Amino acid sequence: EDSGRSLLMVAGGTGFAPIRSMVEYLLRKQAGAPLPVPLHLYWGVRAPTTHYAAEQIERWRGHLPQLQY
Repeated sequence: EDSGRSLLMVAGGTGFAPIRSMVEYLLRKQAGAPLPVPLHLYWGVRAPTTHYAAEQIERWRGHLPQLQY
């Protein structure tokens, strides 16, 4: 997390849970300060309806403008 390099997070299906925990950790750690590096999140699923946390990701983007989803 302190490398200064872009963050790449990849999840498939229900494998999103650990990614969720890591992003929430970053949000708590930053506490309003901007994340110093870009964050790229890729979440692959079989059907668009299985993106069960799409609204939450949009809220994250409000707090982490560096988040590309």
